[in-house]
Amino acid sequence: MTAKVETASIAVSIKAEGTLIPTTEQLLDELSKVVSEALNGTSYHALSKKTGVNVRTLYAIKNNELANPRIDTVLKILQALGKKLIIVDNW
Repeated sequence: MTAKVETASIAVSIKAEGTLIPTTEQLLDELSKVVSEALNGTSYHALSKKTGVNVRTLYAIKNNELANPRIDTVLKILQALGKKLIIVDNW
């Protein structure tokens, strides 16, 4: 999964779990899937406690309603769930 973000003359690819994500929207879709999988058999409150991310934010991410999550939120979720995020600079 890799999302590509164009900032000035810098192109950044975000890579997680070895899968390339070409767009930011696809990165958010993957994050939604990660949260959905983590909620399988657990509650929002338990996941909130595990990740340090509030319940409303987790709900919004799961339902693809949070268009612009903070990077620290994304990292908290991935780290708590044993996932890795690698940023590759392609410029």
